Amino acid sequence: MDASSLGGECVGYTAEAPDVRLSWSGVSAQLRIFFNDPGGDDTTLVVKLPGRLGMLCNDDTDGVFLGNPFDPEVRLSNPPEGQYDIWVGSYSDESISGTLSISER
Repeated sequence: MDASSLGGECVGYTAEAPDVRLSWSGVSAQLRIFFNDPGGDDTTLVVKLPGRLGMLCNDDTDGVFLGNPFDPEVRLSNPPEGQYDIWVGSYSDESISGTLSISER
């Protein structure tokens, strides 16, 4: 799927179905979703928020924490409870290996 069809800051290519479904409950100051590709490829991240809250997308971060400026990250302050659909994609429509991480603070 061409993620740019979703609008906003969405770019790159993803599978049609989400790679991960996160069922979130509880209270947290921040939810952090990020992907690390040790090979240095250009990856993207698409996160569908619960209900009708929309989508969040990221292509590149500053790379300070992850070590690769092409690794994507989405941060949510006070994340609402519900289902989060998460897609990891690539900027150039190729399969990329790496690690998807989700953390709360």
